[in-house]
Amino acid sequence: MKGSERFCILMTATVAPKGTAGTATYRSDPQVRLADYREGLRFWLQLKDDRIGGVVFVENSGYPLEALRAEADSGRAGSRRCEFISCDFPPPPEGLHYGYSEFALVDHALKESQLLRDFPYFIKATGRYKWPAVSKLIDRLPSNFLVAADCRIQKPLSKAPNPILPVALVLFQTNFFRRELSHLYQTMVPAPPWTRKQFIEDVFYDQPKNVSSNSYGESVAGDFRPPPAPFFQIKRSRRRIFIR
Repeated sequence: MKGSERFCILMTATVAPKGTAGTATYRSDPQVRLADYREGLRFWLQLKDDRIGGVVFVENSGYPLEALRAEADSGRAGSRRCEFISCDFPPPPEGLHYGYSEFALVDHALKESQLLRDFPYFIKATGRYKWPAVSKLIDRLPSNFLVAADCRIQKPLSKAPNPILPVALVLFQTNFFRRELSHLYQTMVPAPPWTRKQFIEDVFYDQPKNVSSNSYGESVAGDFRPPPAPFFQIKRSRRRIFIR
């Protein structure tokens, strides 16, 4: 690892969704999703930012990754180090959101990856998205932090506020995540009844407040938003980037 390299990208992927996750996913065709992941991988490998030293691509449906490996090995993909981890997980338990499987995958990657061990921070990124403003975001982070995430108050169906922590792009200190957060998906509880225990966005918002008595500081650190969702837009009463 070079002196300037502090971040490793952890791309999470499900090329061929299983069970109800497959029927509920807007882009469920494996070939379409594979093309999305190829574009996402190319983005991270070509991104010009010396602070990002490697990319770990972890996939949980057991889909063959030869096409993505070829992309990483091609001359147009850049010289950033890249590691692939493939596993074949079952679909999430009935009554739980797909975030359960995604963070089981993150936990698995942290245990298996050689590359992640080389970096003090990792950026968990949903693999199908591209984040052109990520370098500007990193520019505005403090030199030492534990978690940087986009926290929102959403009101999709009622006037009651529902605070969440979207997980499409989150930055973690690696050792802190291993110690305090890697197990959180295991605390999720299948519905019914529907509570704040079925969605990983709720669980992650609620848990860090209980890690210690330290408060969160507010900082507008950049744009964590993925491309517009194809379903509906959630009305936000405010947007904050919280840095611990």
